[in-house]
Amino acid sequence: MGDLVGRYRIPGTAIRLLITRLVHPRGGQQLHVYVEPARNELVGADGDPLLPFAATDTVPADHLATSCRGGLLVVTTATVIEPADARVAWRIRRTSYRIDGDHAVRTKTVLLDASLPARDFAARHRDLARDAVMTGCARQPGAGPAQ
Repeated sequence: MGDLVGRYRIPGTAIRLLITRLVHPRGGQQLHVYVEPARNELVGADGDPLLPFAATDTVPADHLATSCRGGLLVVTTATVIEPADARVAWRIRRTSYRIDGDHAVRTKTVLLDASLPARDFAARHRDLARDAVMTGCARQPGAGPAQ
């Protein structure tokens, strides 16, 4: 299951989530999302964990931020790409999920930036730059360390 990151409730709903983190010894982390109280893991349509593995052993690294908005779980990812000019850039995607029992149902995916230059990354996507976890979600008792 991994180390406890925190317990959260999606505002406007009765949905309670438990977030854990498994750290890969060679660099990277995998966040897992469980629906409480049953602690069934939320997975994507492909059966893989809902949140992607984030490698941290590369420079620059991919980034991941999670948040709650409008009763939905929102996952924003920044994937490193090398455009034709060979300068580092990120592809930024935001996907929202409605939690239906123990299933995460994708409601929308938006491409925020197809090729965001490194110099603009932190200013335009602060939550991603700090790999924010569950911004806008209601922290619950026993929530673990502050993010």
